[in-house]
Amino acid sequence: MLSGRVLKLYEDDRDLVEDLSIELEQLIARCKSLLRTITNVRDSYRAVMDTRLNETIRLLTVITVALTIPTMIAGLFGMNVPVPGDNDPLMFWKITVVSIVAACALGGFFLRKR
Repeated sequence: MLSGRVLKLYEDDRDLVEDLSIELEQLIARCKSLLRTITNVRDSYRAVMDTRLNETIRLLTVITVALTIPTMIAGLFGMNVPVPGDNDPLMFWKITVVSIVAACALGGFFLRKR
């Protein structure tokens, strides 16, 4: 375009076209730089979200494992078969206390272990 074959250009026009060309190259470089910055921010955000997700999954796993013991005890004593101590009037409370203590101990162990 600057050769003057397509359009007749005067000296002032050539200077303007050269200035526009330089500014266009600078804008392209700036856009590429901003694109890299956006990509880096997105990757950082994704890493933070992955870390939060891992912590949430870990907490849910600890809760699930801690609730497994009371579930197993309730399943064992909930069967329709003779169980030792089923005539004891305080057996329900004993089983409940043992289940809660075991669940809290296991949950505390896993939460401290981190």
